[in-house]
Amino acid sequence: MRQTLASTVSTADATMHSVLFSDVVASTSMIDSGGELAWLETLERHARLLRTLAGRHCGRVSNFLGDGFMVLFEDAADAVTCALRVQEASCVQGLLDIRIGIDHGNIYPYHEDWWVGRTIHVAARLTDVCEAGEVVLSKHCFDSARERVALPTGTECLVHLKGFCEPSLIHIVRPVGLP
Repeated sequence: MRQTLASTVSTADATMHSVLFSDVVASTSMIDSGGELAWLETLERHARLLRTLAGRHCGRVSNFLGDGFMVLFEDAADAVTCALRVQEASCVQGLLDIRIGIDHGNIYPYHEDWWVGRTIHVAARLTDVCEAGEVVLSKHCFDSARERVALPTGTECLVHLKGFCEPSLIHIVRPVGLP
């Protein structure tokens, strides 16, 4: 008998996590102009930085695709703090222009170390409305983190995320002192 997603995942399996997606701005242009080997070297420096900072803030890199990472955190404050530190370090070290989106909510285990859920889709779509150097937080993430993290002054707005019917309230923040 063939197993379906519905038969392998249930609401009892849900866990609350903050899901952080990072996306490298203009990665395709970098590969095209600098070559694949130079791109891989730059990407590896960024990956080391992200793994190090995620580890310091109780997160773990869960997935990677092309030029982006998915990082899981049990606590929204840890995810936001990590994101701000990644943006600061990327700017100071002259690594890459990064966009980061974070949502907080239920995710579900699927197969071995794969995860599914609306929270993952929202976090990924938040990078689409993000500029280089910014961290975009869903309302859920912002509400979960704001009491424990001193968030820089940001912008709050409604946006339409690709694939979702209703607009989403987001908070756009930049690390203090970065252009």
